[in-house]
Amino acid sequence: MTFYAAESIQGRARAAYLHTRHLEGDTSFSDMLAKALEADVARRERQYNDGKPFPSAGGALPAGRPLET
Repeated sequence: MTFYAAESIQGRARAAYLHTRHLEGDTSFSDMLAKALEADVARRERQYNDGKPFPSAGGALPAGRPLET
């Protein structure tokens, strides 16, 4: 999985990982990002789909807008 993020959030995420990995039990930067992604997916499922997983999207996702900085 590859995605784009503004440089400002990239820097903040790296700093948060470096300063808290030992406190949060992160095994890697990818582990921290996966936890964050899972938390937001779970929030969206609760908010918009009665807490249930959405049906699989399958295939490629539509292209998004360019990042705004």
